[in-house]
Amino acid sequence: NYDIVYTRYADDMSFSGDKVDVLDDILEVLKKYYFEINESKTRFYYKGNGQYVTGLSVEDSVKPRIPKRVKKRLRAEIYCISKYGLKSNVARILKKEESEITDEMLKKRSEKIIGWLSFINSIEYQFAEKYFSILLCLDDRKDNYYIKNAINHVERKMSNTLM
Repeated sequence: NYDIVYTRYADDMSFSGDKVDVLDDILEVLKKYYFEINESKTRFYYKGNGQYVTGLSVEDSVKPRIPKRVKKRLRAEIYCISKYGLKSNVARILKKEESEITDEMLKKRSEKIIGWLSFINSIEYQFAEKYFSILLCLDDRKDNYYIKNAINHVERKMSNTLM
């Protein structure tokens, strides 16, 4: 009746359409079927103002995309790593001196970056491929070691999840 598109990912529901005065009707139907509404997650997004579902931008009519702010932050971080090194980057992020940075901190940050790139790879593979290749070509042997170990760690976690 309202020309609304319903999409769902796990327990997140999205309703898309041009009409904005249908929330009460949607809530009534959901409550009828014993769904509970999390008011803090209920949002209205309007065309042209950034529309996000499960953390992805859905403004593109072709497919969901990684938000620009996420790609911008990751690009900047990988640039800093390639120019100044992983340790310097981690020190900057954690607001510490380089001498305070431990192997565990380097390992965790590398895994976080590779985890993000792996996630992005499933949505925008060209972006991920470009930045994976930059990281894999790092000159510093120690930085390269952390990145390759992070890739192996993330791949193991993903294969264990799929089993």
